[in-house]
Amino acid sequence: MWYNEMMPAQNPTIDILFSKAQEMGASDCHIVVAKRPIVRIDGILSEMEGFEEVLSREEVKRLIDSILSQAQRERFEREREI
Repeated sequence: MWYNEMMPAQNPTIDILFSKAQEMGASDCHIVVAKRPIVRIDGILSEMEGFEEVLSREEVKRLIDSILSQAQRERFEREREI
């Protein structure tokens, strides 16, 4: 598993990640393949607490797909950014 007991037992949702980032006082949450979630706190980027392993391509896709509309997904696939 890529998260510890601070996270839910199975596949945390984007809402859980954002809530954790907010609790940490983060202004940003970066979700990148092959990295742990990264938060910006007081201008400093650091790994989000509670993650033991990096995010897989499948995990990132699941997290991002959960908040994008179909049009946004298509744009992201085409342009690699939103």
